[in-house]
Amino acid sequence: MNKKTILLLSIVIIGISCTKKEKQKMMNYTIELVKFKSKKGIDPSTFTSALITLDHFIKEQPGFIARELSSDKNGLYVDYIKWVDLKSANIAAKKIMKSEKCMQVFALIDEKSIQMSHTRISHFFQRN
Repeated sequence: MNKKTILLLSIVIIGISCTKKEKQKMMNYTIELVKFKSKKGIDPSTFTSALITLDHFIKEQPGFIARELSSDKNGLYVDYIKWVDLKSANIAAKKIMKSEKCMQVFALIDEKSIQMSHTRISHFFQRN
């Protein structure tokens, strides 16, 4: 083999092993999934805007990776938050309950509709 071929193979092998390491790290991430609806009479745009303000608090929490908020035509919201681990998610949950601004947003949520779970990623796949 010539030097160029060896160099190219080395780069490919390093790239594959980095991808495997990243994938292993991701497999330890915790997903916080919260489903809920707003209280009756709250405008959906106002509600969504209020929920988005929580980003300012969440992004400052150690272990936070990403957040996705979605909703359907029936007013069901799904908050999908990715954390480095369950401990980080639990610490953030305790802190958020002490935040006056966050509690103002939570006051808009129909408490009876809340469904919350924490799970660990068991499989990861994405399009390259």
